[in-house]
Amino acid sequence: MYGDNLEQIVYADVLFLINFSMDFLSLFLTGKILHKKINLIALVISAAIGAIYAIAALIYQGSELIGALIHLAVAILLCFISFGGHTVSLCKSVCLFYSVNFLLGGGISALYYTLAGRTHTVMINGSANTLYADIPPGYFVLAASAVGLLCLFCGRIFAKKRASQPVQVEIWGSGCKVEFESLCDTGNLLCDPYNGKPVIVTGYMTVLPILPFDTKELFRTGDLTVLDQVDTKISHRVHVIPSRSVGGKGLMLVYTPDRVLVAGEEKDACIGILPTKENNDFGGYPAITPSLLC
Repeated sequence: MYGDNLEQIVYADVLFLINFSMDFLSLFLTGKILHKKINLIALVISAAIGAIYAIAALIYQGSELIGALIHLAVAILLCFISFGGHTVSLCKSVCLFYSVNFLLGGGISALYYTLAGRTHTVMINGSANTLYADIPPGYFVLAASAVGLLCLFCGRIFAKKRASQPVQVEIWGSGCKVEFESLCDTGNLLCDPYNGKPVIVTGYMTVLPILPFDTKELFRTGDLTVLDQVDTKISHRVHVIPSRSVGGKGLMLVYTPDRVLVAGEEKDACIGILPTKENNDFGGYPAITPSLLC
């Protein structure tokens, strides 16, 4: 029998490790589901901040409203450190981070107490109460892995569904901007081997306004003999990369613009430019965008 006053001993190191693991896994899954560039150092820093905050919040408890606002501010900070981005992109990251975190926490507890839960009944103030034992580290790792895989699987399904829809693409360069709808294509796996950036494929006419003046003849004709005429200040932005299509293997000219937005989110991407005077047609759209950018 327990007395009227129950004390719970919390070990700060254990609490830190649990929260660090949960935040790291939640951020990692968030990044994968949203196709964000994963920076492990940034994720470690964010997860460490989240774990330290969890300990501080347990020690220094105050107003629930202020606590909720601080908790939201910390979540925004973690997502900003991990993924960066502007307001809309950051809001998406925070919402998904919360969802994944709740699903992980609830899923781990549900799996443990359903499959291997340990409970015992005690008398408190004359009534019977059920107490749940702490989750052993081994079960925690197994449950976290299982729920994490489930989150990733559901995220993949969501991403594939989203990939079947056209996306709005905005590209900046030479002080101008072009904007168009693009087909989101799971078959476009083209990447620039020089910088590892995924390539949005389109035609010369679609991106003509954003191309530097001394590159226009090169991209219009595809004549590689004029490649040496490109200004050395921007020559590092122009590459020739191998590509493969239904027609076979070939070479493609790629340009790295000043800025690329896909569905309102800033992306680190290049544009592959096909030499033609006509507007290209990719399933009714002027470009095809890799699904990992959508």
